[in-house]
Amino acid sequence: MTSTRPESEASDLPGTHTIDRTPEYEEFIADLRKFHEQRGTSFEPEPKLGANHVDLLKLFKHIMAHGGYDKVSDEKLAWRRMCENLGLMTANPPAAAFGLKSRRRPRSWST
Repeated sequence: MTSTRPESEASDLPGTHTIDRTPEYEEFIADLRKFHEQRGTSFEPEPKLGANHVDLLKLFKHIMAHGGYDKVSDEKLAWRRMCENLGLMTANPPAAAFGLKSRRRPRSWST
């Protein structure tokens, strides 16, 4: 059976979300940490969604590829699709989608 997923998402099969600790990831997390420190807000570099720790760089890239936070939020069931595409599905898809959407995000995530 051929996958209908874009090639960029082919490795993010449901239930297989992992954190890729590449130099790009480490730099992204350092920048996010600095962003939150400057604003006096708390920062969790590897938040959990269900049983999975979320790779914030993958999340950022995926949301931006789909138009940014505001565009994804305006589209019905888009956050559920984001969970599916990133391999972050749980036994309760609506709760997973809400949890992913509700994470604090920098303003730069909007386009």
